[in-house]
Amino acid sequence: MLELVDLFQDYAPPNAADYIADVLVSPKLWPRATLGWSIAYNSELMKTPPQSWQDLTKPEYAGKIGQVIGPSGGTTWTRIMFERQVLGEDYWTRQAATKPTLYPSGAPASDALVRGEVQIAPLLYNIVWTKKRDGAPLEIFFPPEGVPLNPYASGIPKTAAHPNAARLFSTGTSRRRARPS
Repeated sequence: MLELVDLFQDYAPPNAADYIADVLVSPKLWPRATLGWSIAYNSELMKTPPQSWQDLTKPEYAGKIGQVIGPSGGTTWTRIMFERQVLGEDYWTRQAATKPTLYPSGAPASDALVRGEVQIAPLLYNIVWTKKRDGAPLEIFFPPEGVPLNPYASGIPKTAAHPNAARLFSTGTSRRRARPS
């Protein structure tokens, strides 16, 4: 992010004082969300769940794992690079031997997990937590080898055509124009 900071205007949101200084990259970029990868499993179907990323390569889980494909987007690319750098270059080969079911994104993968079409899936925590909260038979954990993270930040580019609109958006104070009845 430091390489991009000069592309942004000076700006501080109204709640700037509420941010922990250690989470700031620059006073021009403000943290919005951090998405983390977890492993989820269907607790009604999986009686001996995995305990780690490495467990997802075990033959006993063959045909039970759902995976979001790498080219689906930046968040998945983060997971893919974590797998290569932390779990080893042979991780994908070992995992491919389990014949995972592939999905274009986390939404269909998490739905398949809830329906029991797959029993295990590495997924972004925010996509499976809401399903668990709403009563789906899911358990979720953060593996001991680490958690790939996707931090998001907001800022106002120096080239913004409407910087004041960006300030309103970032503070959540923009209002829709009332429609005539």
